Parts: sequence; structure tokens; C-alpha cells
Amino acid sequence: MTGGRRPEPSGAELWTYVRAAARGERHGPAGTVAALATLAGVPRLGWVEAPPWSRISRLLAARTETEPLRNCRRALFVGTGGWAFGLRALCEAVPGQSRVRVLDSLDPVVLRRVLGEVGEAAGTACVAVSSSGRTRETRLLADTLAALWQRTGGAPPLRLSEHDGGLSLTGGRDQVALYGVPLSVPALLAARMLTRPRFAEVYREFAEALPAIGEWAGEQSRRLPATGTPRVVFRLPAGAGAGLRLWTLQAARQGWGGKSERFRPWPEAVVAGRTGRTAEPDSGRPAAPGDIVLDLGEASAVLPRNEGGAGPVAGAMVTSYAVAALVACVAVRHGLRFASHDAVEHYKRLVPALPTAAHRPVGGRPVSSADELTGVLAGWLANRPDLTTLHVVGYGVGLATVLGADRGLTERLGRPVEVHEGSSWNHHSYQLVWHTRSVGVAVVLAPDRPVAADGRVFGPALTTLRRTLDALAGATYLSLAPRCLLLRWCPGASGTPPPVAVDRSSAGAAECGPPAPGGPAIDGGSDRR
Repeated sequence: MTGGRRPEPSGAELWTYVRAAARGERHGPAGTVAALATLAGVPRLGWVEAPPWSRISRLLAARTETEPLRNCRRALFVGTGGWAFGLRALCEAVPGQSRVRVLDSLDPVVLRRVLGEVGEAAGTACVAVSSSGRTRETRLLADTLAALWQRTGGAPPLRLSEHDGGLSLTGGRDQVALYGVPLSVPALLAARMLTRPRFAEVYREFAEALPAIGEWAGEQSRRLPATGTPRVVFRLPAGAGAGLRLWTLQAARQGWGGKSERFRPWPEAVVAGRTGRTAEPDSGRPAAPGDIVLDLGEASAVLPRNEGGAGPVAGAMVTSYAVAALVACVAVRHGLRFASHDAVEHYKRLVPALPTAAHRPVGGRPVSSADELTGVLAGWLANRPDLTTLHVVGYGVGLATVLGADRGLTERLGRPVEVHEGSSWNHHSYQLVWHTRSVGVAVVLAPDRPVAADGRVFGPALTTLRRTLDALAGATYLSLAPRCLLLRWCPGASGTPPPVAVDRSSAGAAECGPPAPGGPAIDGGSDRR
């Protein structure tokens, strides 16, 4: 709302406007909020208001009394981006639970691991969540599970999208992945399974806290300057896991990133109460004077401290909601269209409809260890003073586990570093990075090895997942060239050769071992913006 004649509203006033817009008001300040929240002609504010428990009870009962959720003992949710990160945040609130799992990776290794955790298909409901119903990763995973479970006694996946009102608590098209947890059908289905038979209590506690959380978010949003490039550090409550951290990053980086030239915040996340490298923000940089620290523990403090699983899940719901409310309030104050993230189309349009081995990118330097990777990155950055921040993204590599993103890596490379897994990174940071030319990206490919079939998963289906992940990595690289470096992860190899020029007409290129089938050559390209 910056730039108008009306004085800046208080936190309570701003949240009143947001709630009014969510209820359908389209005039005055509420109309401004609705316009900023609009995507594909519809204001995406279905996550703001908590319907009464009586309506939620009927809605969930209608879902759980039909297949595949009827009498299910476990649920496997399949999705990407905000849907997956938010559901993971809810699951992490109950360590050791086995009732709900989330799958958001095309990596065959991850798929096998998750299926092993789920166990038998019988008694397990699969729920695929995609706003459009066409999200590539979600569709492929759901199709793979449908074919697998058809042969092992499982029910076909329940596919939830906005087209049949399957995401919204109102039955409309008012949801968006950026803010769809916890007030959406899939999120409440997961929360119900995690807390039954106490879900009614959990929901009522959560709903009662929302007005105070919204006003808190509105007041906190006043702390950000009207212009500039502030570093905004979200301090998550102690015990928060990777799901909540990624949920926070995707909401802020997609909700704010690239929406304004005069206001370009850089959001990061840190978990309170930890020691060592995990206490640092994603970049490994400690908090510095001038940083804006937003303590989400203040929002979760409004809940009573209950023992058992119900209290923690309610806390995760509150924190997830507080993130969404805070991102929205900042966006409204600065006039940002916070429901869209259009930059992702720059890589999506480069992904072939049916990726094959021929679409695996060729070229790039092999690296065999964390130390060698760090050395290669240091050499590249030495010639790129324009790149002040680095993201290292591994596609099917497990790089975040191998390397980590601690202060030591930041110090060794002389600039902030984040390490992430792809294609999750595309769903939480691509929007911001594409619009920030000072960020370099290293795309690290997993070895191109045959995918072995087993008694549970079909080899061709896993190969399709692997080829699609490769194609996403190549598309990401091409869309960000020339500030992107392609590397190949070859653990255990030694004496890797120096990088070589790649001829686009070549039929193949050396990887960790024998030459792989030829694909699109990667040679740096040109800046596509």
C-alpha cells in the first residue's frame, strides 16, 4: 500500500483488510489486497480464514468415507513445492510417526526409500496434490505409484487439484501452493491423521489463535523498509525441520522475489536454539547489523503447551500460517503480487515433454569429493567477481547431505553459499535467483547409471523419473547461463580431467566412466533475460 495518500495502516488494520478481501470484499483497501493476491483471474486467499469446526468436520468426513482414504492406516502425499514442504512441516512435528509420508523427489533412490518406509500398499492411501493437476513431477510420481499399486493391492491415488475444488475449503479456486498449508483440504487431511482422535481439539486451538497471529504478522511487516535490499532472516521455532525451513523459503522467495525494483529483500531461514552449522541461516552468514530478524516463535507462543502429538502439530500449523500471513502482509505494504511466481516458466519451457537419454545434458566437469567440488567452485568464482552469492544444487546427488551449507563453506569460497536438492530448489528459490543477477548457481548432476528394477518398482518407470530429473537440471542450467556452472558428481573417482570445450554437434561426452548417449551440449550459452 506504499505510495498512496492513505497513511500506513497498523498491523491490526492491515490484517482487517486481508480478512475482508478473503471474505469477498473488493472495494477500498480490501480490493487492493484482492488484486495483489490474484492469479489467473482469481484472488488466492482461501488460506486466510478458518471455517468453523462443524464445516471442517463434514468436509473431511466426506473425503475419508470414500476410497482410498476409507479405513486407511497410512497416507502417502505426493506433491511439489509449497504443498510438499508444508505437509513435511506438519509431519516433522511428530518425530517417529509412521502414519503420513510425503514424496516430492524424482530421484529413484528417494522413491525406494519412501516406499520402504510406507510398507505395503494395502491400507495406504496415496494422495497426489497439484494446483493445476498438471505439475510434471507430481503427475509422474502419481502415475508410477498407480501402476505399482495396481499390481500390489493398493487403491489408485486420489488426485486433488483446483479444477474439481479438491484443494479449497470452500470448493472454489482460491488456493495456491505458496500458502496452502494448513488451511486446505490436503493439509487438514494430513493433520487429522497425525493427531486423531484429537484433531477437533487441535483445529479449534489453531483457529482461535489466527486473529492474534494475523495482527502479529501485520505489525511485524512494518519493520521492513519501503525500499532497498534488506536481508530478512526468519527465525523458526526450536526443533523445526527441513520441511518448515523450505516452506518458509518458498513462501518468501516466491512471494517477494522479482516483484519490485525498489524493494528487493533477500529472505533466509534459521532454526532457533541449535548449535553449530545448523544454527546459521541458509547462506552460512551469521546475523549482521541491519538484518531484519523475524522471530516466528513469537507466533507459536500463543498456543497452550500440550503434551503428546496434538500440541506440536497445532504449533506447526500456527507457524506455517504465520509465515504465510507475514509474507502476505509485507507484500501488501509494498504492492507486490504475492500469489504469482512467473520466473519458473523460463526453465519449464526448456524441458521436453518426454525426456529420454538423449536429453541428458553433456559437458561439465566431473568432481569426486566435497573438497574437489569446493576447489572447482573456488576457481570458477575467482573469475566471477560479479557473483556475490552461490547456490549449489544437486539433482539426484544427495549433495546437501554430503556437503552441507555451513559457515566454513561460506568462508572458504569468500561469499554466502547455499546447498540444496533439485528439483525442490526450483520450487523454493528459482524465482528469486532468476531475478537476482548477482547469484551464481552450480548445477550438479548425479552419475548416469542404469536404474535397476526390483520386485516393487518397474525399471522403465524409474528410468522415466531419472530422465526427467536430468532434463530439469539441464533446463535449469540453460535458463540461468552464463552465471551457472554444470558439474558431474562422480564419488570415488580420482584424477578427474580439467573441463573441456563442448561441441554442440558431438554425439556424447565423457562422464564418470564410459561415454553417455549424446544430449544437449552445455557450453555456457548466453543470458536469456
